[in-house]
Amino acid sequence: MNRQKDPLWKKLLSSLFIAVLIIVAIIYLTFSIINIKKERANIGAELDALKSQAQSAEKKNEELKSGISEKQTEEYWEGKAREEGYKKPGEEVVIVVPSEAGKNNEKIEEKNIWQKFLEKIGL
Repeated sequence: MNRQKDPLWKKLLSSLFIAVLIIVAIIYLTFSIINIKKERANIGAELDALKSQAQSAEKKNEELKSGISEKQTEEYWEGKAREEGYKKPGEEVVIVVPSEAGKNNEKIEEKNIWQKFLEKIGL
């Protein structure tokens, strides 16, 4: 059996082709890994934001639940009724009206301030 040997240039060409394929594959895999890491970082940041939103939603939910339980008490409804002007049987409603004298004093003090100012500038 007489086998002919492949010429040297064919061996080098096939070796070079395989080496180029391996280098291209390594470059492709490297860029794929970089892109996956970027996506993972973005997803991690989004996950943190969603966790934060979930915590704030839970906190608001607890506040609303406590508000509902507060509004179910008799004291709350009694206070609301009193704000609306209702009274219990046997009670008298008292309304405190600010006196006119207090308003007049404020106006007099304002006049005095302006008068002092005008006196200081010489008018």
